[in-house]
Amino acid sequence: MHRPEKPETPEEPPHGRDTVGCAANLGPRQSARRLRLVIVPLAAAAVGLVILVHHEMPVATRLALFPIWWAGIVGILEARRRT
Repeated sequence: MHRPEKPETPEEPPHGRDTVGCAANLGPRQSARRLRLVIVPLAAAAVGLVILVHHEMPVATRLALFPIWWAGIVGILEARRRT
């Protein structure tokens, strides 16, 4: 009896991530640049948070830093996925 051959396994996507439907349009240099550009606002937001907590500012005032954190984290994820 003839057994069908196993289909070839596709190559492993870069960094072990599934990139189906997501074209990597950034090279390593641009990805590193984007990563550097989001680290600065994240560091500034961290310093701002420490200052606001030290001065016992209300939580609502501290929440003003949330958009900066959100944009920074999204930027890091995009840099890692190279999109």
